[in-house]
This record gives sequence, C-alpha cells and structure tokens, in this order.
Amino acid sequence: MLGKGVVGGGGGTKAPKPSFVSYVRPEEIHTNEKEVTEKEVTLHLLPGEQLLCEASTVLKYVQEDSCQRGIYGKLVCTDFKIAFLGDDESALDNDETQFKNKVIGENDITLHCVDQIYGVFDEKKKPLFGQLKKYPEKLIIHCKDLRVFHFGLRYTKEEEVKRIVSGIIHHTQAPKLLKRLFLFSYAAATQNNTATDPKNHTVMFDTLKDWCWELERTKGNVKYKAVSVNEGYDVSERLPAYFVVPTPLPEEDVRCFQGRGIPIWCW
Repeated sequence: MLGKGVVGGGGGTKAPKPSFVSYVRPEEIHTNEKEVTEKEVTLHLLPGEQLLCEASTVLKYVQEDSCQRGIYGKLVCTDFKIAFLGDDESALDNDETQFKNKVIGENDITLHCVDQIYGVFDEKKKPLFGQLKKYPEKLIIHCKDLRVFHFGLRYTKEEEVKRIVSGIIHHTQAPKLLKRLFLFSYAAATQNNTATDPKNHTVMFDTLKDWCWELERTKGNVKYKAVSVNEGYDVSERLPAYFVVPTPLPEEDVRCFQGRGIPIWCW
C-alpha cells in the first residue's frame, strides 16, 4: 500500500501539488507522421463520376468552433463533389444528427453547394481565389446549405496540399461549359446501364411491358389484361397508348367504344 509522500525532516511537510497547466491545443503539438493512422474508407463514385485529386493525412475538425477534436483521413475532389474519407463514427457524438442518403454522405459537399473557400495562414483567415503563391495550413469550406467544414493540412505532404487546394478552387469557382457538367456524364452512364428489371428503375407505364409487370405485381393478371389497341391513338387521343381492361373483353371490341365508356382498370 502506498503512503503519502513527504519531504524534509522533522516537519513532515507534504509535497506541494503541481500548479502548472498547459494551454497548448492538441493540433499545436508536433505529431510524428508515422503515428498518424487512417482507416481506409472506400470512395463511393456515382456512374460517370471521376476522381480528380486527393490528399492523405488531412485532419477534419469535429468541433469547428474550438478545433479541439479531429479525425484523420483522406480529402478527395471529383467532378461532382468534395468528400472526406475517415472513421466518422468513432469521432462523432452519438446524439449528433447525420446527413446521409444514397447520393451524398455526411462528409460530402457537391461542387455547386460550395459558397466560400477560406485558407488560414499563420492564424489569419483569408478567402482563396485563383492561382495561389502560398498554400494554407487549414482549409475552411462554407456551403450554401449553411454547413461549414474545417480541414487541417499541417501534416499533409506539400505536393498533395497544392493539388487538393488548387483542384477544389478550380472546380468550384471556374466557369464550366454546359456539356462538361457532371449531370451529362451521369445521364450517359446510367443510360448505358439501364436495368430491365422494373424494380431498378421508375416505371412510367409508357410500354405494354410496364403494364404487364404491374398486373403481375398486384396479382391483377387473374381478371385483367393489358392491351395495345390504342397504340396509334386510333381509338382515342385522350387515352394512353396502353391500358388495362377486363380479361373477358376482346381486344378488337375496344374499338367499338371509340374512346367512350371503355371499362379501364384504374385505381
């Protein structure tokens, strides 16, 4: 069992408690680059999306106001978005609401959502434009949806800092030709990979097959059938080219109605 420490002789004076308090922030302490560990996270690219530039060992601050906590990861820029790849779940608070869907993740910023870009040089915040002669230690991105991202570049390689900062500035501020917008490359890529399964795309009911799939899905093919008698809009210009009628009704008899009083399946 350990006893209380004493100094001196007969007085038995207790050792004074240390009163020194360090006010050095965590990011100001020199860190060996080898000790910085990053969790490998896969970059999710949409069809037609291309990776333009990236930088490793980037520190994303979790508390932007005081910059007291952060996580290391990779900062990337594509022709659609700016994304940070890191182990977010271990750094975020459990009660923090995360923004995520199938297109945009918690740490993704679409290029069109970027409002202002700032750099921190020797603790001074300056807006970034065009070609830079000196590159910042911190990168701050203000978004049009009021989100603010703080990235530390102190431990990132100099050539990677130049690529990622220049790339983000160029692709968010430089005007683009209409045909070079990501929307067109995305549309071309998805059009080439159009799935035949109706579960993988929006059913527009503009083909006979769409109605057949719907009848099969709803078990309506027991009493109803899809017809193409109005494919050339000969029966009625107001009715769609394909629709559903009761099975007992012969398809050739639909022409007798001339677009009026046809028993059509609807809901």
